[in-house]
Amino acid sequence: MKAQQVRETVLFGGLSLEVQLLISVTQWPCDPDRVLVVSHCRLDVWHMTLEVVPGCWQHPLHASYLCPLAGGWPRLLCRGKLLLPMGQELLLLDLQGGAGEHKPKWGWSSIGVQQNVDLGATLLSLSMVPHPPQHATVLDVEVVANALVPQLCTDKGLVYRVLVDYEAYAAAGEEGQATLMLALLLQAFSRQKTPSEHY
Repeated sequence: MKAQQVRETVLFGGLSLEVQLLISVTQWPCDPDRVLVVSHCRLDVWHMTLEVVPGCWQHPLHASYLCPLAGGWPRLLCRGKLLLPMGQELLLLDLQGGAGEHKPKWGWSSIGVQQNVDLGATLLSLSMVPHPPQHATVLDVEVVANALVPQLCTDKGLVYRVLVDYEAYAAAGEEGQATLMLALLLQAFSRQKTPSEHY
């Protein structure tokens, strides 16, 4: 379904929205029983998921809402780019192209990594490749975290054991760029010197 212009909608919590509102509808990538409805007006972005609940005959659809102004997801990136967390993945939706179709993990390239070993955090700068696919791109955050953690431990002189958990936060950038901060919780131990290393 292509983006449509509407004058007012009560979909998003029954709140009054501005006159010019763009709405895009796409299938929820990780769950075929959900539909993602995205609206944006100027720099304000809302998203709503419509979920079919099995066995519930009273309400065929159940809706949930999120607004970025309340400190939650999603985040608008550079007008028309919407970043959504999908479990271990981040989904980038292009709202200017009409339908938000789901594409596999293409279209992002890493342009730099800044590591703070003491805090166990990593800033990963991302940018669009010269000819990215249209609509949606997915970045597998867990793959990125698993690749960075061993290097963090090596830089600190630790022996990496296991990645326990992580959190990902995105910040808007310029010209199609975004900054992703990974907070990592991991298990590691100090490397003890062997007798030969004392000499």
